[in-house]
Amino acid sequence: MNEKGISLVQLRQRKTRQTAALFLAPVIILLVVFIAYPIIDTFITSGYQWNGISADKKMVGLANWAKLIKDTKFWIAFKNNVIIMILSIIIQIPLGLAMATFLDFGGKKLTIFKVIWFIPMLMSSVAIGFLFTYALATNGGIVSTISGWFGGGNIDLLGCPLQNASLPAEPYSLPKAQCPLQGEHSDG
Repeated sequence: MNEKGISLVQLRQRKTRQTAALFLAPVIILLVVFIAYPIIDTFITSGYQWNGISADKKMVGLANWAKLIKDTKFWIAFKNNVIIMILSIIIQIPLGLAMATFLDFGGKKLTIFKVIWFIPMLMSSVAIGFLFTYALATNGGIVSTISGWFGGGNIDLLGCPLQNASLPAEPYSLPKAQCPLQGEHSDG
């Protein structure tokens, strides 16, 4: 015991709690700001008739929820989400465990597959989207560059017809009316 009547064990426990609170504070703040507040605000907003843009909000109480419960499309969507959730649990978890077990038992010779398996978890979806956009670009993309090495032309894999490609894929390409970048390709 020290002069304040607090033992060393109690002092250590107090310091441990203070340190834990210090480390948990940022996480708790982020959870409140980005999870709890949006959920609460969504439920509050659901009590209004509002288009989401204008300042004109009309309080309707639980009328939106009553309308939702009577909506057959909502229940179809809800049922589909439950089915997807159950099937993903039934299929994805055993499949993931089986693949992880396979990779674990393979030893060092399967290390490259482990790396390939976990690379997508290291990159965000946006970064992957940008990489594929650049890799599949008509001018300078990987596929077009390889096609050029073998005497072919640029290949547009991002939605427009394969007009300059040396592949016999022209009958299977999108009609010009469906091409999002219609004005950006030649009619060669």
